[in-house]
Amino acid sequence: MVEHRAHRLGLRKGRQISIRWAVADEEKLREISHAGKSIEAIAEQLSVPRSIGAVEGRIRELGLRRFWERKDYTKEEIDIIRDMAEKGASIKQIQERLGGTRTMMSIATKKQKLGLRMVNKLEEYTKEELDILRDMAEKGASNKEIQERLGGTRTTNAIASQNHALGLTKARKAEFIKEEVKIIRDMAETGLSNK
Repeated sequence: MVEHRAHRLGLRKGRQISIRWAVADEEKLREISHAGKSIEAIAEQLSVPRSIGAVEGRIRELGLRRFWERKDYTKEEIDIIRDMAEKGASIKQIQERLGGTRTMMSIATKKQKLGLRMVNKLEEYTKEELDILRDMAEKGASNKEIQERLGGTRTTNAIASQNHALGLTKARKAEFIKEEVKIIRDMAETGLSNK
């Protein structure tokens, strides 16, 4: 929020502030990445919250092998996906059954390539997903940010619809403080633009 406000006031331009990686987090990254865990699982275990993109980028920088990105699914994995999808299991449930070694986006893509669809229903949000959605929506996160936190398994439109159904709206923009109002009035009176 502060970062956004600073940017809107022209105090910060462009890229976000990056938080340095602690040696302990890099060591944990090395351990977990070789255990075959998904990016989401790795991001959750770090001491500082990191986006999926940040974790992937750091793995690349460290030259770590990414076991969860095997190109080919095994016959056993495909059978599990087919069986569970036909029974109406969610992507999250399938991921758990596969031991967390595949990302939810990878599973969703594989389901699509196999021609599998949900059994006449939309995948319901899990309690964990709803908690994340509520928490992030109340903090004013964008639908795109919520989508990334949920592992990319929901479209931004689906998230917006769910927010609406739950009565959640984007957090109202913070009111201008007196000093900001004064600056804006002074600029308007002197004919200065904010460009």
